[in-house]
Amino acid sequence: MGLISNRILLAKVMHKRLFPSINGFNYGLFYFMIPLSKLLNQPTNRLFSIDKFALFSIHQKDYAIKNKPSDNLDKWVKSILKNHDLDQQANGEIILVTLPKFLGYSFNPVNFYLCLDQDNKLKVVIAEVNNTFNERHHYLCFNDDLSEITSNTEISTKKLFHVSPFLEREGHYKFKFNYTDKNFGAWIDFYDKDNKKKLVTSLLGKSRKATNKLILKTFLNYPFSIIKVVFLIHFQALKIWCKKIKYIPKPKQLKLDYKELNNNTELNKEIRVNNKDVK
Repeated sequence: MGLISNRILLAKVMHKRLFPSINGFNYGLFYFMIPLSKLLNQPTNRLFSIDKFALFSIHQKDYAIKNKPSDNLDKWVKSILKNHDLDQQANGEIILVTLPKFLGYSFNPVNFYLCLDQDNKLKVVIAEVNNTFNERHHYLCFNDDLSEITSNTEISTKKLFHVSPFLEREGHYKFKFNYTDKNFGAWIDFYDKDNKKKLVTSLLGKSRKATNKLILKTFLNYPFSIIKVVFLIHFQALKIWCKKIKYIPKPKQLKLDYKELNNNTELNKEIRVNNKDVK
């Protein structure tokens, strides 16, 4: 297994709603890709730090289970893998793909935990979804035969978590991922209860080693981009509202036990839906 270093992902994010009215946008963002085995041994400086204030920072309390922050994300993810009998296949590095805090502030619509094997092949992805109501949900993605997740892999999951007030909860997602040591891509499409594709999203980018020089250059090229995320969420919501798309009040989130949701026996019933079951 080769050494994996901190990297910066220079990415393009795309969202497009297909009906009842078309609404789409693209914008550039940068993400940090952090190997969790090295998370607690990061050098601290004014540009980037772990669990300390800096220009850009990552605080472990902002991840994992809401209101039950972990002080060791690496152990938290590994415990999930072990509980689902995935630790023998995903037995390599775990890479967190995330927007960092900017001067102590951030909002992450989605984080990804990329779980690799000893050959740095992608075996499991945990998608950590946050909404603007300060709630969080996790989707566990892997192939039924535990083979490598490639750009041709499509993983379907029931949608269990309310995110947007203009998108119903009833339906399912289709996830696709592509990971190499220099690239990362994620595609998440939403299908409604009638199996009609309603929303397409993607995050695509190239990664580079996160040197101090690159961190500073990235800041100069993407000033205040973290704050821009929240502005764009509300701006796009306003555009959708002006197009008279139905507003959906936030339903009571499903009270499903986290351990049960991520139990391998119940996974296909509660979280993952086999392609053959999606009609």
